[in-house]
Amino acid sequence: MRDLTKGNIYKTFLVFALPLVFSGVLSQMYGIVDSVIAGQYLGEVGLAATGVSAPFITFISSFIWGYSSGVSISAGRLFGAKDYGRLKNMVLTQCCIIVAASLLLGGLSILLHKPIFRLIQVDAAIWEESFRYFAVYMAGFFLIVMNVVFIHLSSALGASMVPFVLSLVSGLLNVAGNILSVAVLDMGVLGISLATVVSAAVTFLAYVVYFIREFRKLPTEEKARISFADCKWVLSFSLPTSLQQATMYFATMALSPMVNALGPSATASYTVTNRIFEFNSTVFYNSSRALGSYVPQCIGAKKYTSIKKGFWVSLLQSLLLLLPILATTVLLPEQIVQLFFKEGNVEGFRLSVLFVKYYLPFAIFCACNNIFHHLYRGCKKMGLLILSTGFSSVARIVAGIFLTGTMGMNGFFLAWALSWIAESVLNAFIYLFGLWVPREAEDIIQTPLQLRKKKKRRMLPIEEEGDF
Repeated sequence: MRDLTKGNIYKTFLVFALPLVFSGVLSQMYGIVDSVIAGQYLGEVGLAATGVSAPFITFISSFIWGYSSGVSISAGRLFGAKDYGRLKNMVLTQCCIIVAASLLLGGLSILLHKPIFRLIQVDAAIWEESFRYFAVYMAGFFLIVMNVVFIHLSSALGASMVPFVLSLVSGLLNVAGNILSVAVLDMGVLGISLATVVSAAVTFLAYVVYFIREFRKLPTEEKARISFADCKWVLSFSLPTSLQQATMYFATMALSPMVNALGPSATASYTVTNRIFEFNSTVFYNSSRALGSYVPQCIGAKKYTSIKKGFWVSLLQSLLLLLPILATTVLLPEQIVQLFFKEGNVEGFRLSVLFVKYYLPFAIFCACNNIFHHLYRGCKKMGLLILSTGFSSVARIVAGIFLTGTMGMNGFFLAWALSWIAESVLNAFIYLFGLWVPREAEDIIQTPLQLRKKKKRRMLPIEEEGDF
């Protein structure tokens, strides 16, 4: 664990971000292996069965992801303020809350799978196989989401190498499990979901051991205990970020019935295009974690003037890391998409290539939006975070309903790209007008189009502020 506010910012961000980027790529790689094995061994039906419930799973996962993002902001501020005893108590308490919530969500999802499947319009031809995958995945749901929580906490505390190592181990286990269960034991989609859950369980246990060991090294005699004293403060970060993440993925779930209604080929294509997009997006998402951890630490240490520079360094770094992978994907669409489809799946192949060639390049705008999201979270500008994401989601739903109804999957993909562009325009105005500036630094940080001079206010010690 380390303080990101010290040293050369370019080197610090790069050294911190690269392991996270690699760990994200590895995580996406074994997700891609899931889809490749499903497509090559089980055909278009198997591919659709593993992906048809993905929008719903992602939507309910987003509540946990968003909540843990808020927890990681709280952890970063406590770490920056060197309040280690409080940090240990907060992390233990929040992890227990998240485990309980994810167990409840997983159990309810299995019990209510029939109305859920009817809601997202799962085709009768893939219903049975889809349930096999869905039931096992949701049974291990708490293990899968807790690994994301641990990645958030690790990055907030400046420990980016650990997620990389554990993602490598988890990925290798998942690939081996997929090959064994599907190619050797012929277990179908059930084997794919089992491999995912087993690899997640191993990684979960490794993270628990790591955090116990590292927290014992912190310079405090206080032992970690469950304490709800900081819950209200943590919720001031976590509830808005949870709502923001859910808002962001709600559009995907809301539009998924329209895709599924177009048939298994459209569902299979959407599964593939999601995998390809997520592979590219994991680069800028994990790169920008440097900013997400840096800003809270700056505020905890009262180094407010460093925030703007951190924003621009993070934006430059994210784009430079993204462009080589994005360019390679866009230049080789047929070769990449062909990995997922058996010969004869012409329509699913055609739709996936269409997305990669003409719509994936607009992911650059999505990368920029992601940087703004981390800036807003770190500065505790949760209203802006929800506004930005909500604006994008509404734009995507409205455009998606109209364009998908008239243009099919082509219109669905176009609505996706248009929502990224619209949100980028909004975020540019928010930045220029200085609406993102944290309350503690209103008289310190200046932006080009600020409308009025901020009044200087008395800076209180961290203990008196109550909300950092």
